[in-house]
Amino acid sequence: MKNRNFQIKSKQEFLIEDFLSNNLFECYSVKLREGAQQTTNTEEKNFISSFSSVHFGVKGQSAFGFRVSYIQEQGIYQLSVPPMATSSDWAGALMFMKLLVNLTKGEIYADDNEKVSVENITASFYISYILEDLQVLSSLLKSTSDVIKFLGVRRPIYFNQSFLSMILMVEDNEILENYDKRILLTQNVQAYFSEQKIYKLEVGDKSSFLGVAYLNMDTPTVLPFKPTLTQEEQKYYKEDEISEWRLFIMNSEDKKKAEVEYESFLSNLPTGKLYMLDAVYALIPPFSISDLG
Repeated sequence: MKNRNFQIKSKQEFLIEDFLSNNLFECYSVKLREGAQQTTNTEEKNFISSFSSVHFGVKGQSAFGFRVSYIQEQGIYQLSVPPMATSSDWAGALMFMKLLVNLTKGEIYADDNEKVSVENITASFYISYILEDLQVLSSLLKSTSDVIKFLGVRRPIYFNQSFLSMILMVEDNEILENYDKRILLTQNVQAYFSEQKIYKLEVGDKSSFLGVAYLNMDTPTVLPFKPTLTQEEQKYYKEDEISEWRLFIMNSEDKKKAEVEYESFLSNLPTGKLYMLDAVYALIPPFSISDLG
């Protein structure tokens, strides 16, 4: 899979803020040029050309977004759409290109140096790209048991064969919409993200570590299907040092209502009480203790 790149020639330079004033686009991050130093000067103007690239997207609609860079020497804006971009990502990227063309009176050229007419930038323009990416991903997943990670605008998105099958298990004319909806949820889900603590257990002269994750029964909770140490905890512990994983079920008043074995709890949840957010994370809606049987 590859980025799809588009170029617009213009000697006119723009600030990042020039594309944020309409409250449609947002900037997620910037990539510094090699050797450049991060500055804390809030009065310095942030030209797109000041950075290697700028990560843009449409507020509330982008899952992967798109990157924009400006090559001063050539007077060229380059817009790059990443692999696995959704319909909403593509729609946002094309809106950005149209805006840039209107501002610069420039022309759009694709990777192969083919001129792209603004009038032809419609949904049919990118549908084949999305379907091609899904087909390539499907082939990759069939040849490996590993999870494949892509970077979303707010957090990583993980794919395996099971998750992709859930996306594709609809009528052909619904695949793009279902893909867009499922992937966008991974970035915009309104939920409590389970926190983690490690406790040391000592019995006589022997010691072990207990891993504990927290679930809020009164609000949607996101937690991994398989308990694993967070990056922060990996600084202090190793996976094989954790002898057991437990799940503390809390209410909105931060009172513990139950304590269960982590993986057994997830595997025994009744239908409708567990949603596959992606290949690694589950989304558990609010429930009562009686729901657990």
